[in-house]
Amino acid sequence: MNHIYTLAYGQDIVPRMAKSLILFLVMVLFFIPTKSLNAQTGTCNFKAGNVTLVLSGQSTGSNITSQLVLTNATGVIQYVSAANNTTLNNVTAGSYLAYGITYDASTNPNLAVGGNVNSVGFCYKTTSIPLNVCDCNNASGILSASVSGQTSIAGQVNKYVLTDGKGQILAIDNVPTFTGYGNGVYNIYGVSYDGNGTVNGLAVNNNISGVSGSCVSVTTGTGYIVCLPALVVSKAGPTTGTVGSNYNYTLSVSNNGVAPTSGVVTVTDVLPSGLTFVSGSGNGWSCAANGQTVTCTTSSSILPASSASIINLTVTPTQTGSFNNTASVSGGGDNTPSTSNSVNTVVSNPATPNLVISKSGPATGTVGVNFDYSLIVNNTGTAATNGGLVTVTDIIPTGLTFVSGTGTGWTCSASGQTVTCITNNVISVNGGSNITLTVNPTATGTVNNTANVVGGGDNTSSTSNLVTTVINAAPMPNLTLIKTGPSTATVGTNFTYTLTVNNTGTAPTNGLVSVTDAIPAGLSFVSATGSGWVCSAVGQNMTCTTNNPILVNGSSSIVLTVNPLSSGAVVNNASVVGGGDSTPSISNDVNTTINEAPTPNLVISKSGPVTGTVGTNYNYTLTINNTGTVATTGTITVTDALPAGLTFVSGSGTGWSCSGVGQTVTCTSTTAIIVNGTSTINLIVTPTQTGTYVNVASVTGGGDKTSSTSNSVTTQINPAPTPNLAMVKAGPTTATVGVNYNYTLTVSNTGTSNTNGQIVVSDVLPTGLNFVSGNGSGWSCSAVGQTVTCITNNAIAVGANSVITLVVNPVLSGNYNNTASVNGGGTTGNTNSNTVNTNVGCPTNINPGVLKY
Repeated sequence: MNHIYTLAYGQDIVPRMAKSLILFLVMVLFFIPTKSLNAQTGTCNFKAGNVTLVLSGQSTGSNITSQLVLTNATGVIQYVSAANNTTLNNVTAGSYLAYGITYDASTNPNLAVGGNVNSVGFCYKTTSIPLNVCDCNNASGILSASVSGQTSIAGQVNKYVLTDGKGQILAIDNVPTFTGYGNGVYNIYGVSYDGNGTVNGLAVNNNISGVSGSCVSVTTGTGYIVCLPALVVSKAGPTTGTVGSNYNYTLSVSNNGVAPTSGVVTVTDVLPSGLTFVSGSGNGWSCAANGQTVTCTTSSSILPASSASIINLTVTPTQTGSFNNTASVSGGGDNTPSTSNSVNTVVSNPATPNLVISKSGPATGTVGVNFDYSLIVNNTGTAATNGGLVTVTDIIPTGLTFVSGTGTGWTCSASGQTVTCITNNVISVNGGSNITLTVNPTATGTVNNTANVVGGGDNTSSTSNLVTTVINAAPMPNLTLIKTGPSTATVGTNFTYTLTVNNTGTAPTNGLVSVTDAIPAGLSFVSATGSGWVCSAVGQNMTCTTNNPILVNGSSSIVLTVNPLSSGAVVNNASVVGGGDSTPSISNDVNTTINEAPTPNLVISKSGPVTGTVGTNYNYTLTINNTGTVATTGTITVTDALPAGLTFVSGSGTGWSCSGVGQTVTCTSTTAIIVNGTSTINLIVTPTQTGTYVNVASVTGGGDKTSSTSNSVTTQINPAPTPNLAMVKAGPTTATVGVNYNYTLTVSNTGTSNTNGQIVVSDVLPTGLNFVSGNGSGWSCSAVGQTVTCITNNAIAVGANSVITLVVNPVLSGNYNNTASVNGGGTTGNTNSNTVNTNVGCPTNINPGVLKY
């Protein structure tokens, strides 16, 4: 277990508080020639009650326990703290020795009051600290001591030092009196030293135990426990108030000191201008005001740590504004006044209604047609209207006539152009009330209108926004006519015009509507129809009439059918009138080009390969298109004169019949080809010789009086493809007598077609090499004497190869050159391989021995 290191004083139980009571407590302080002391007899380290020390550097762990004990001078234990706690409660005044004891479970000393600390091994306890606990002995905060027995030596300097209970220097003076100190533990020491020598540590915040130097003497300390009352006041109040309405401040006076108050306690509150004192009350308190200053006093004692003593202060705000207010407390034995927190209250005027009016209406109106204004009265104030009369006034502009005014609780009437609406209904805060004002416009023009509201407790008048309305004339129909028709037509084929009558006015039509169309020469009237329309023609003039009304933005259509008699350009329009619209409207012009009757137009295109091969058929594709204006009729004839060197094989196509006479191929069809339709012929030929062939075809008939020749197709005819065999032979450069080795024969097709039929490979082995075996995919090998023959009927494709492995056995040593050849498969002649040279040596494991006579 680690040794215990340090035990030091903890925090003072009673905090220091600044006070300045002018009282003197005279105690005797002797200067004696002694060295620096820590805590001497007569000093005070703690006020009676709770004692806390600081233990540091001790061993720690889950099974380690530390305790604080106080003993008397002989070691008898007077107080024992709880485990791992260095605070002792309810310690009475006296002189003690303090120990820190740290131990584990195996060495538990079982500390108890009445036991002796000397029985605890020195390994488990700290060095003792002398500890003096004192009762209250000062109620003024003025600390003073008398001096006696002081030496007077030339050069001697005398100082008086005030420390706290732990020896920390708080003040140094030339006289032994210190004032203005509040609750706490204090000690006064006398310090004498040689003014010509050195003194160390004599400074505020150092410890008295550290004062040393040349001829330095420190007396024993004289202890003081200051116990004073400490008054504080807090203030509470509302954040908002209203002019003329009382509100309360609550003042709470508390004693945070260690002694009860004595004598008169005074609370002072200077009210801001704009607040008037009404009353002040509290248990034991008496309150009065002098101008804006309110003073409350009590002689009742306020105990430390007791409930606050409460004062209720009532005021009346007389004006609006933001009021900040504090209070202060003094007396009762506490001569340091304490000021409360500040309370801010915003005082506003009393709630009142605030009426505003808004107005809406249409942007446009029509003479003779009623329209409405909407008037909305809103209360944006802080109080409802008071039930008194609310009056809305609207002076209607000239050109408008009052019809009616309605709204829940409202009564409306008019005198000339002035409309007045009144109500006694209450309009709540943020509430609204609506009036609908109906008027009739009597003349066109632009009218601007506003309204205003007053009353209900709101002394101001509110005018609405401006509403502008444009009054238009009474509605009437407005007829327009749109004419549509084709841009082209054909002689003898009927076509139609569409005449659309639109009403773009502001009223439906009434009475007869008449449409007139002067049909141009070259067009013949056929018919005209339309829902509700009655149509007829006299010569080239067509007239259609209807009594059916055409609604606003509505339309009605007529379909006019005509027949063109001759080709040319015709321009046509029409007009409409009536139905309440007295102004005739002429339609747009429609331009139509009349064309002659349609005919077919045949064109032919030809396609084919750019290359061909002698003896191999190929196709020409002949495509016949009808780019005319009508389908074909009758027989269509296609003619193709084949160049010499091409032989006709066949010709086919849906509906087509083809035949050849010499080099001329003729195909005919009676199947109609529709406009923009096509028909296709496939023509098969065989080239009989090489060369370049240029070929065209032509088409006639089907109602097309012209002939069309196709594009030319050029085809290069090449010779028929053949295979070409090549062979590569590979083998070792060296071998050994009696040890088999391999030749590899690779047969490749470098021609333009696959091989066909039997392929034969021959290899004449040199004397000294014996054939063992030969194999390869599809190959059959045999030997007659030294000649090895391998044959296959498998085809070798263009660019492909086939491999034979030939196994031989050398029986004689020597240098052997060997080649092979290939033929067949559709080729003519033999093709020899390269030569392979192999040097056959004797076996190395044979010792022929030595031959002697």
